[in-house]
Amino acid sequence: MKTKFYIFIMIFSSFELFSQIKIDPISIFKMQLFLDSKNVIKNDSLYKAFSEVVDLKLDTLKIKGEYNLTKSALSPKYKFFQLKEHTYKKELNENELQLYWIFGDKICSIAINQETGKSYRLLGFNTNDFLSFLSDFREIYKEKQGEKLSIKEFLKNYTVSEIDFECLYKGLNNKEIDVKKYPCLVRASDPIWIK
Repeated sequence: MKTKFYIFIMIFSSFELFSQIKIDPISIFKMQLFLDSKNVIKNDSLYKAFSEVVDLKLDTLKIKGEYNLTKSALSPKYKFFQLKEHTYKKELNENELQLYWIFGDKICSIAINQETGKSYRLLGFNTNDFLSFLSDFREIYKEKQGEKLSIKEFLKNYTVSEIDFECLYKGLNNKEIDVKKYPCLVRASDPIWIK
């Protein structure tokens, strides 16, 4: 009996070793948009209805920088996505529009760790995860490269098109959120400022 148990454990653990995480950026983006919406009630059935009605198109943003930060086998593996457009698969009534309304044409971006599937809201959301992303990136870098990566080095040598990391870092470390001084902190739900 013990032998069967050990064989079962070995087979089960081998599946774990060889399985890969399948990362679907559209599903992750939909979940982040749903969680960010101002609806009071959030549950599985509402998310399922939202997911079935909303169709998203994403752009994959380009990463540039030093080789050991971006292309090395030891570099932390992230991809960055920006909401390009959204459509509804059916005509919505007024209640559904309030429930499923997405931000119009304002910019929303996320980062996804390609090894773990963890996502970070970077632009346009009511909550910003950039400082968590930066902390996680530096931790992974230290584990893989065996050396620390300073914030200054990261900001200087790691860039993603359409996302201003320096603005995010300074703006989120400022005592007050100032979207005029740090436009990268504008949330998609914020009113439009007219000069």
